[in-house]
Amino acid sequence: MRSGRTIPMIFAAGVVLASSLCTAHAGSLAGSKGDVRREPRFGTMVHGPCAGGYDRYIAASGHSAYVSTPDGYGNENFICSWRLNFPSKAAAEEMALKDCLAGRKKYKFPIFGRCQVLASK
Repeated sequence: MRSGRTIPMIFAAGVVLASSLCTAHAGSLAGSKGDVRREPRFGTMVHGPCAGGYDRYIAASGHSAYVSTPDGYGNENFICSWRLNFPSKAAAEEMALKDCLAGRKKYKFPIFGRCQVLASK
């Protein structure tokens, strides 16, 4: 008799634990840097939309990605792309990389590095 009562209690505890973990993942990602592969560096002498794009990436509440090319001097703000609030992290990364690659084809400067995902969530 005793083991018959224990199994439903253990199962119920597992269901409660699993549902609490799912709830934590279902929350907003706003304010999170996510999986940072490399912190972006924005130079003070270069102006453009990339620093603002990174701020929008952090503020995004859904799966998002920020992609950039380094310029050879340690700056990130030459060719960049961000995709916000996609159905999945992988989809956001894929689209942001495609945008960055299109930018590299358009602006052909030998100083630009290759497109890299700097952060995604």
